[in-house]
Amino acid sequence: MSLVWSAKPEEVHARPRVLVIADAPESGEWLVREIFMPHGLAAEVARPDSPPADVIVVDITQLQGMALTMLRARRDRGDQSPAIILAARLSPEAGRDLFRLGVRDFLLKPYRPEALIDSIMSVQRDAIVQQSARQALPKLRLAADQLRKQNEEYRILLEVSRVLLQSHEVDAILRQVVEATAFLTHAEDASIYLIDSTSNEVFLRASKEAPETRALLHHQLVSDTFVSQVVRTGQPLVRQPSPGEGRFRVKTAYMVQALINMPIFIESHVGGVLAIYNRSAGQGFGEHQLIIVRALAHTASLALSRLKPAARPDQPEAAPLAPSKPMGAVGEVLGPEFRQALQVLATETDSLLRVAPRSPYRDSLARLSAVVQPLLKLMPSEPSAAPVPRGSEQFSLPRVVDEALKAVRPVAELRHIGIIPQLAGEFPPVFGNPKLALTGMQTLLGWAIARSSGEPVALAVFHMRSGEPSGPFTMTQAEGLPPGEWVTLSLLDSGPRLSSSELDELGEEAASRPTVSPLGAACRQVRDAGGHVWLETAIDGVTLYAAFRAV
Repeated sequence: MSLVWSAKPEEVHARPRVLVIADAPESGEWLVREIFMPHGLAAEVARPDSPPADVIVVDITQLQGMALTMLRARRDRGDQSPAIILAARLSPEAGRDLFRLGVRDFLLKPYRPEALIDSIMSVQRDAIVQQSARQALPKLRLAADQLRKQNEEYRILLEVSRVLLQSHEVDAILRQVVEATAFLTHAEDASIYLIDSTSNEVFLRASKEAPETRALLHHQLVSDTFVSQVVRTGQPLVRQPSPGEGRFRVKTAYMVQALINMPIFIESHVGGVLAIYNRSAGQGFGEHQLIIVRALAHTASLALSRLKPAARPDQPEAAPLAPSKPMGAVGEVLGPEFRQALQVLATETDSLLRVAPRSPYRDSLARLSAVVQPLLKLMPSEPSAAPVPRGSEQFSLPRVVDEALKAVRPVAELRHIGIIPQLAGEFPPVFGNPKLALTGMQTLLGWAIARSSGEPVALAVFHMRSGEPSGPFTMTQAEGLPPGEWVTLSLLDSGPRLSSSELDELGEEAASRPTVSPLGAACRQVRDAGGHVWLETAIDGVTLYAAFRAV
């Protein structure tokens, strides 16, 4: 979201319409005829029924100050157009009235005609900017309210995660995850499904349906095409209301308008699905709900992985596999998606503080920033697996990038961000760890989508030899690549310039420091996979590159 207000160019440079108030009629007519009309300004001498203009010029030639009286009469009728005073001198009493009458400038007679024209144009520009600021204030107030609401939701997420990771009962975990998901996403219904490890059948284990306040436990065998798809692919599934399709069937005979299905990974495979539903027409889900469901599914993964699965809710609960693990870092609880959400919140808060330094909400935004920044520092990246020695594994970089694209497309569609991939062509396999490379590519693409200003994210895979850029790609920072052939990904988005902390995390020396930004985590993951990462800066923006040595 962006709240930078600015007037349209055609508004700023348009010739203003001028209304002249003069206590001597011939003086007003002279101004219109000799100054305003030769300079291309539409002007007229004020009449009682004259409509408001862009600027009012008040010409005072008599000591009685009748022109100010006429200006005051227009103010009483609701005309708030900015005013400029032309006078040889003013009485102290008249001077004290200028501010209350909305006077923006004062020219002492005699004055140059060009000075009067410059004053009119300047007053008009200031008035347009002030009007734009007033129109932006409701947006700023709404944004501040949304930030406060999201901050409270993240606080609840942390508390729910702490409770879940200390629980030893499967049923308690299932019920609390479903209730927290329904509450934080404002979904009408929420459910959690678990997969029987021996038969691969899907069982509904807990659900909360409106208007119930508590979740119910189940052990119901269900046939759900959408849940089965998530179990099969391991990727989230989002369905929004569609006038052409109407409602669609989930569970056994359950009709909904929108859904989000999120996989729950237990011991590296899909062991369940966390789902939210809306039955009412026209009520879809946004990116914010997707982030919350992803975070709670990650928390459920951590909590359930510590326990043996319970076959039925009426059987005694299984003993935990290991002692309760202390909560530790916040990132361990909610994972990289929560880190990304915090990073977006921090960026938006800082942006509002910059563009609205005099906002009445500045103190509240500053307090919110003071809460978010320490949370980011508490979230070091999860320990990376030891990188596989280069040469021990080979994989296709275009195929890995394509898999990463499939994983991030639901988020891109919710943000209405297009993705323009160029993956065609024959490329040799590369050396490295494919699993770590896939994780790094997903994080990179998610980072680019999150920071995009609405323009598409462009990416391409190409073949190059170190020191010899391929095709249209001109690279000045790739000299550090060891000699040889490389298959390289280029990633270009429409986001703002990188912050100093993000630039620091691009360097090789950042590998030993905790990462705060998704970009830093992605760079570490790509390097652990055996790749190289660098940034190229040009006039039209910045491009990120990730290269793997070709076989």
